[in-house]
Amino acid sequence: METILQYGEEVLIFQVSNNMKENEYIKGKIINSRESEDLSHHGSPWYEEIYDVQGEDGHIYTGTYNRDIIGEGIFFRTPEDHIKYLQEKINKNYRKIYDINCENEEYNEIINNIKNEKSKLKVKVKSI
Repeated sequence: METILQYGEEVLIFQVSNNMKENEYIKGKIINSRESEDLSHHGSPWYEEIYDVQGEDGHIYTGTYNRDIIGEGIFFRTPEDHIKYLQEKINKNYRKIYDINCENEEYNEIINNIKNEKSKLKVKVKSI
């Protein structure tokens, strides 16, 4: 189900076209919304809610929820949804860390095997 933002609701404004990083945003409030024209190229009609948001910097930003659909380079998220988004990224990073640690354990095991084989070889050479 699509999230519909309400008039006066606080959102975070993201500007992907300004080379802003994921953790950079401007706070704002919804001041207007409307349904887009049909965005589909073929097949079923596709409509998105377009929002006008007044940023705390005084500018008015026009965009859609959660991702830039209309090509303006601007999208909005509620603070709660952005927290969920960031938590998902953190969880993915923990998984990457786990996978890398597992890979490093395999490398350490190989290193230990090589060292043990080298030690065994030295003992055999000395005993000859």
